[in-house]
Amino acid sequence: MTPTIGGHKGGTIITITGKGFPIKDVSRAHVSIGSVNAKVISVSNTVIKVETLPMGTGNTLNLTFNSLSVTNEEFTYRDDITPVITGLSI
Repeated sequence: MTPTIGGHKGGTIITITGKGFPIKDVSRAHVSIGSVNAKVISVSNTVIKVETLPMGTGNTLNLTFNSLSVTNEEFTYRDDITPVITGLSI
């Protein structure tokens, strides 16, 4: 899984690699980080791409597909890499 860190507001694209993922059926792949579901963007036989949503509680990535659950990766939300707008001029 890469990357393993992202901003606490969400929006980080995570790439999960493996084999035997449910090709072309995004609805069969469920990914959560702690208490929050991630948005599944795409699925192939070897890659699942997800987008993180704003931070919830916990940081363990859970991947479920075809009734198989995998929980062995951790994703760290960090404040220091979350973009913050401090001003705007027109």
